[in-house]
Amino acid sequence: MKKLLIATRNNDKYKIATSLFEAVFPDTFTFENLNDTTITHDVIETGSILERAEKKAKEIWNILDEQQKKDYFASVGIDDGFSFTPDGDGDPNSKEITDQILSGQLLNQNDTIWLKRAFAFCNDSSIHSSLTTIPLIFQGNQKNIKRQEGVYPLSQVLSPKDQKLPLSDINFNDTIQYYLKYSGQEILNLLSLTANS
Repeated sequence: MKKLLIATRNNDKYKIATSLFEAVFPDTFTFENLNDTTITHDVIETGSILERAEKKAKEIWNILDEQQKKDYFASVGIDDGFSFTPDGDGDPNSKEITDQILSGQLLNQNDTIWLKRAFAFCNDSSIHSSLTTIPLIFQGNQKNIKRQEGVYPLSQVLSPKDQKLPLSDINFNDTIQYYLKYSGQEILNLLSLTANS
């Protein structure tokens, strides 16, 4: 079975990514993240959400040695941000936006915000990337939740557009199905492009 190297050390991002990929192409890949390797390189994040995902995928692929490149089908960069319109590119400064959302400065209760999630697949022959758009509804921050390192606090105040429960209170598999509704076809297209390059 081929391996995908997910270019992250964030366990939550890794869990979501592998669940999405496994749902789109079941029993096709095994997965590793940077914590599973000896890679110590940290990618400096600059540019748009899509550019950041591409940079992560490229830089990690390019530091692999020849044997490692034979072991992996591709490296995968992922980056997230938010947009206040469905067709926007999104703002990659997610920490600042998270703080402003939690403080109530940016959104009113029941306002829609769009999660922009970029995926980039890179191997020796190609890099293919896509920016997906997932609508979420702000349910307010009655519990006065604050941002903490390594924790995704917005899951406690944002819900899928057809529910009132925040993402944190929804079954994980249901959350993955909601994400797939808006990104599954894009992920499948990226894999097909990468495989056929």
